[in-house]
Amino acid sequence: MQVEPIENRVVLVGGGHSHCIFLKRWAMRREKPPSEIILINPEAFTPYTGMLPGLISGYYKKEDVYIDLGKLCNSSGARFLRGQVESINLVKKTLTIQGRPELFFDLISIDVGITSKPSDFFTTSKSVVSAKPLDQLYSSWNDFILNSTELKKRKVNIIGGGLGGVELAFSANERLGKEKIPYDITILDRGPILKNESRGLKIRLKKLMQKNSFKIIESTNIVRIEDAGIEISDGSLIESDFTILASGAHPYPWIKQSGIPCINGFIIVDKFLRSPKFPFLYAAGDCAHLQETPRPKAGVFAVRAGPYLFHNILATIEKKVLKKFNPQRNHLKLISIGRRKAISSGRGFHLSGSLIWNWKNLIDRNFMASFFRLRPMSYNHPNKKKYGKDSFDQMLCGGCGSKIGHEMLKNQIVKINNVKDKNVLNEIGDDAAIIKNGKLRQIITTDHLRAFTKDPWLMSRITIIHSLGDIWAMGAKPNFALLNIVIPEASKPIQASWLEEIMDAAKYTFFEEKISLIGGHTTQGAELTIGVTLIGEVGGLPLEISKAKIGDKIILTKPIGTGVLLAGEMQGLTAGDHLMDALAWMQKSQAPVTILSADVNAMTDVTGFGLIGHLMNICEASSVSAQVSIKKVPLLNGAIELSNQGVRSTLFADNTKQKKKVDKIESPVFDLLFDPQTSGGMLISVPKERVKTLQVNLRKAGLLDSVIGEIKKGEPGILLEN
Repeated sequence: MQVEPIENRVVLVGGGHSHCIFLKRWAMRREKPPSEIILINPEAFTPYTGMLPGLISGYYKKEDVYIDLGKLCNSSGARFLRGQVESINLVKKTLTIQGRPELFFDLISIDVGITSKPSDFFTTSKSVVSAKPLDQLYSSWNDFILNSTELKKRKVNIIGGGLGGVELAFSANERLGKEKIPYDITILDRGPILKNESRGLKIRLKKLMQKNSFKIIESTNIVRIEDAGIEISDGSLIESDFTILASGAHPYPWIKQSGIPCINGFIIVDKFLRSPKFPFLYAAGDCAHLQETPRPKAGVFAVRAGPYLFHNILATIEKKVLKKFNPQRNHLKLISIGRRKAISSGRGFHLSGSLIWNWKNLIDRNFMASFFRLRPMSYNHPNKKKYGKDSFDQMLCGGCGSKIGHEMLKNQIVKINNVKDKNVLNEIGDDAAIIKNGKLRQIITTDHLRAFTKDPWLMSRITIIHSLGDIWAMGAKPNFALLNIVIPEASKPIQASWLEEIMDAAKYTFFEEKISLIGGHTTQGAELTIGVTLIGEVGGLPLEISKAKIGDKIILTKPIGTGVLLAGEMQGLTAGDHLMDALAWMQKSQAPVTILSADVNAMTDVTGFGLIGHLMNICEASSVSAQVSIKKVPLLNGAIELSNQGVRSTLFADNTKQKKKVDKIESPVFDLLFDPQTSGGMLISVPKERVKTLQVNLRKAGLLDSVIGEIKKGEPGILLEN
């Protein structure tokens, strides 16, 4: 429920360390100004660079090192928008993201980091990967390790002899040794290695590199990198199986191209971390240049800038005094040297050994733990209730999880006492109404969803795809649509922006599906709700759920588990990448099934009543039973883990009333069969001789072709088997 109308919008571009700290502090603040916070990042996770050496060496796992931006936004009440910013217009105060309408902002902050690879770097080799950003390095390094064997010595080269490159060399050395892969490691630099470090630290690190048989090539220029290796200026070729670029700090070109005041491509900011020319623009981390106190590009400064960034953005909103960020000139460095050892460097002394590594490990893990401890924003919500004796306290779910239960709905439908017109060709309870209009058969349906995401564009897209399921399930082609939109209270510019996002997604989806939007209705309310009324037509006979035949195979076209994942997201339990995967499936069109409908007997979409509920609808309407192989039911990533933790959608308890018609089986998947789905797959009853052809066509359409069971003779019911 929207307690206070939103008055302004703060957009955070990039999931860097400073923005993570901003969101953490926003989550911890009890009284927040009525602001919409939007975080834009290409991925749902962001790595903590301080733990990069341990990740490459194999000591840390991905979950130890990555901050889950989805959970972080959930705990702070922010909106996570997965995307890549292409440009920022500082005059209009808008930004563009590929595939989205312009997004306006009142305040904007940029923390996108840097890349080690210059835009003009000449390489034709796929084995070259930049140390920054970390995501690609981690993925490519793991692939390299998996594809390496003990039969061939691997050549690993690191371009850049700074502290970061040397740390990576020690980490690669440790991992390759653990995996018992024969290897050579070479470090190359256009100047002397470790040139910015103290004499004492250089001596100690060079001795360690010598001890580990690292080859060092200094004062050399690289001509080109090919699959065969690295060609250097003296004409020699250095063999390479894996090359890491760890040289220099290069800004992303779009920043300067947007007209943002920069120096060498880095955003100029003052002592308050804001642009001197544009006071609504903030920047922090490696992408920023501290005009009054320049510092080298290091994660430690991004972490220390976070609290100041939070304070100053909040102070700008509330018109309070800003705080100066004065980073110290010298900071303690803790350098990993492999085998759980590290060297400390700072204030003229150097210590090394396991104790230093344990100290660094403790600091890093405590930093990460501060994000893991955050609870979702709805955790202590005053409107939190208990839904059903077997479910735990939670807010009412969005999407299909908020719908009325099957039994309650059925009890009211039977009471409808209207005179059935001769032109109505089916009974209430099918996916949509079939209306005879002269020689034409029209299909009419309506649906709406309560918001389950803070992203209006996604909400609009998924609601439309979800609603179209009823038309597609009858083998019909949709023609016309009306939208009904409830917009929460907010400032007029923010409401206009939300409406623009909703309409942009609607126009995109309707254009893609060749549907004409002919009208609708808008109103203000407590929360975002989007409804769609659809009119379609069918050339021949429409599909009905009463036409399933004994012997038919049952096919499912999307994995199940959206109800559990959305409920888990509200409780701060769903991993960000699992949520992104579920949202991607929810956006997937199933229009191709209309073309394939001539080969099937019956079809319905799996939505609020879950897989069991909708399969029972087919069984009851067709006077048949069904047998389902539980191990063949496709599941969304993370669904089974959340189900095992006891996570349930608020509609789950009502859906389980269908258990009396199901032969229960001991399986962790069992409860997911009753999980309400939003924009779920098609449940298809198809003659067995047409299965293979249908499967080929479904795969071509990017849908699943999972044969999960068979239609059987008998009283309506479902037999489950492993």
